[in-house]
Amino acid sequence: VQESRNFLNDVLGNIGCLVRVINPKTHKVLLQNNSLQAIFSQGMERPCYAFWGRETECDLCVSSKAIEEDRCRSKEVETPGGFVYEVHSFPLPNPDGSINTAIEVIRDITARKKDEAKMRLLESQKMVAVGHLSNGIAHRINNPLSGIDMCTELLLKKMEEKAEKLKDAS
Repeated sequence: VQESRNFLNDVLGNIGCLVRVINPKTHKVLLQNNSLQAIFSQGMERPCYAFWGRETECDLCVSSKAIEEDRCRSKEVETPGGFVYEVHSFPLPNPDGSINTAIEVIRDITARKKDEAKMRLLESQKMVAVGHLSNGIAHRINNPLSGIDMCTELLLKKMEEKAEKLKDAS
């Protein structure tokens, strides 16, 4: 059994993600790969939700959902420390076909989320700059047009006055 566990840990440790097998009903972590062990050494002794910095069970447990629906479920989780993880949970059937455990594959996406936030900020700054630019252009166009409009109104008024004088003279 220990040899099988070591082999499984070696395989799971080399996929580049954090991996653990949990029972969401009991909140027990039954197995975790070396990558997860390196950052959360008490993972096997603590409830599964402790990794997320929680003191109580998760409101919407992705592994419970995966077991309930018998299909992969995923979600993003942000820890109190500001880390963001993408969690994929897969139901893990027992030999008798019943399902009470799930495999969670966890990826740290904190850097990606920060990059996305920076990109959104840059896009909003670009939109502000375009707004200022278009406002400046509109102002530059509007100033001469106002002068032309005023001159046109003066010319029309003078023409009306001259037309009125010509009409009176005749």
